[in-house]
Amino acid sequence: MGRPRRRDKDSPIDNRQKALAEQEEKLRLKQQELEQFIRETPGRKKELEIRKRQDLVIRASQPSRRAESPGSLFDKRYDANVSAMPHRRGKSLRAEQQAVRLRSLTLVVLLFVILVLVWKFLS
Repeated sequence: MGRPRRRDKDSPIDNRQKALAEQEEKLRLKQQELEQFIRETPGRKKELEIRKRQDLVIRASQPSRRAESPGSLFDKRYDANVSAMPHRRGKSLRAEQQAVRLRSLTLVVLLFVILVLVWKFLS
């Protein structure tokens, strides 16, 4: 009859099976981590929304130095005493005012010239 064959300890098939078993275990652990993450996601989302709201309220209730600058606009949404804000009127520049006057005068003169020409052609 023959001698029974001995199995090599490090045959290529055994090595491949061991590698696949290790890879399978890694994938199983990764899958468990991802499932845990998916289960915890709604709670994390709620925590994040609550934290954002709290940060917004804190930032809105504390005026920053930048918001106190004279050129910045005041946000009335979070102020309890809105009527206490001073109402400042913006100043127009002289050059801008003169340019508006010149344009207005030019339009009036142009309108007058057009009316005179129409009146002469129709008469």
